[in-house]
Amino acid sequence: MGGGEDSRTPRALNELLPECPTVIRNYSFDPETAVREIEAWVEELKPCLIISESMGANYGILVGKGIAHIYLSPAFGAPVWIANLCWFSLIPGVPALLSRIFRPRPGKRQALDFHFRPAYHFVALRRRVRAALKEGDNMSQAWFGSKDGYRRWGVVNIRRWQRFFGKKCCHIDDNSHFWEKERVTGSGLLDEIRRLKAETDASAGMSAITFDEDARRWYPYGDLLCQVLGLTNVDSLGQSGLEQQYEDVLAGTEGSYLRQVDARNRILAGTEGWYIPARQGDT
Repeated sequence: MGGGEDSRTPRALNELLPECPTVIRNYSFDPETAVREIEAWVEELKPCLIISESMGANYGILVGKGIAHIYLSPAFGAPVWIANLCWFSLIPGVPALLSRIFRPRPGKRQALDFHFRPAYHFVALRRRVRAALKEGDNMSQAWFGSKDGYRRWGVVNIRRWQRFFGKKCCHIDDNSHFWEKERVTGSGLLDEIRRLKAETDASAGMSAITFDEDARRWYPYGDLLCQVLGLTNVDSLGQSGLEQQYEDVLAGTEGSYLRQVDARNRILAGTEGWYIPARQGDT
């Protein structure tokens, strides 16, 4: 996700990794709407990997908990700039001027909305991204370019990433902010995607096998006297035969813990509770 008209990554991945289908969708410029859209897509598609580029990293880090993430030139500082500039959008003519400056070329990304309301929503997005960065995780990898021009403005910050995620999750190459096909091929990104896909497939295979414990009636001598012994229901209560006749003896009693409470079910201060242990049934 992300990258807009500057991104060649989805096309390159579809061409270079046909075994890993890449889903491409446009989301709203308004952060509140964008997060809802992306969360719905993650729930619908259930991806094994989320790749976020540039501005899209701010949404990628908020969705898909427990899913492996790859960030390409993550611009975690972009919401700070847009949030700070939102007040200028109240000046007549400024939204139109910005829309003209950042007008997309035909066939490229969707138009950007620089009016106050969507721009102001980046304030909340900035807070959420900061909180998510502080959480960190060991399932994220990021690629940065040492010649990324957005680093001088704080839009891209390598040290900040390393502080929260560690240097092992950080890859730096001798490139700019943008991703051409040659960079996708020569950066080690494809190998990392294949590795993550293999791990995900292996985990999915293991998670498909589960073991559940359950209590069942077992007759050691088969059908011999089984009607006399009787049977129990799913709650282990005797329903027929000796099981029903001696239910009170075989069942035992459940344990409990008693406390003194007031009329609103609040524990009374200074009182002590007492425990009544469970008792096994007799055989």
